Amino acid sequence: MTGRAKLLLAALALAAVALVATRWPRTPTAASAPMPGSVRAPRPSAAAAATPVDPATIRDIFRFVERPAPVRTEPRPAATPLPTPAPDLPKLVGLVRRQGRLLAAFSQGGEVVLAGPGDTAAGVTVVDVSEDGVRVRRKDGSEELLRVP
Repeated sequence: MTGRAKLLLAALALAAVALVATRWPRTPTAASAPMPGSVRAPRPSAAAAATPVDPATIRDIFRFVERPAPVRTEPRPAATPLPTPAPDLPKLVGLVRRQGRLLAAFSQGGEVVLAGPGDTAAGVTVVDVSEDGVRVRRKDGSEELLRVP
């Protein structure tokens, strides 16, 4: 036999021994013995395993939540109607600097509208634009400062 065949035969024998050693059950060793001070759960006895199980006490794995309590049918008092809110101010989305001027960018109908001092956009007139915010005047004459987001 050649040296290569002997080496192949030895590797095959070693693999067979390793396979047999992993397949057969091992006897308990010191590693599987309980550590001092550790608590081990008691094993169920054969008598406990042989007792019949009541199917009503087993958890239904197909039902995750208990059934909801019945809905009460008492009549509720009539709710007072809420006053209609005043038209909101336009949404200030930022500031833009164009040709040396600082302009306010408002969101209106899904589009962005730019307006500077004196311009009317999104239903308001822009009074002043600064780094702190934009002062706008509503149609009723009241003014409000919109902060930059």
